[in-house]
Amino acid sequence: MIGVAPGAPVISARFRVPEDTERLVAVYAGTLGLERARDDFKGAVIGKVLGGVRVEEVFADGARWRLRTPTGVFDLPLSTDLYDDVKWGDADNVLVARTRLGLDPPGFAATFEIVRRPESVEPVTDGTPLTVMLQPLASASLTFATARW
Repeated sequence: MIGVAPGAPVISARFRVPEDTERLVAVYAGTLGLERARDDFKGAVIGKVLGGVRVEEVFADGARWRLRTPTGVFDLPLSTDLYDDVKWGDADNVLVARTRLGLDPPGFAATFEIVRRPESVEPVTDGTPLTVMLQPLASASLTFATARW
């Protein structure tokens, strides 16, 4: 935290950003206009998130599903022979995979959590080629009835 005396110019602070940092939050607290700080009121507070938006893509590449991140392209332990479709779930670390729809064999869907490094957005990888570690969450059968006329 950098303090500035009343009426003094605001000078940019120097600081070191950890290597895996993707976003920062800058916060200003103090008097900006007619408001006056008191013991129980610190004045105006302004916050701004600085940094880029992280984009990750899941795509089929030959026999495997893959994950593209800003730092590289990694295999997912999901084959295109088994999973017909893989998409993002409701959270930024959940994948939903679906087999082909049919009666024989019946289709199913499964959800997986991408394991991330502690205090980071980077996925944990293992092996050669680098494969993203997934934690199975749930699965459900997709059975369908056929209409008989």
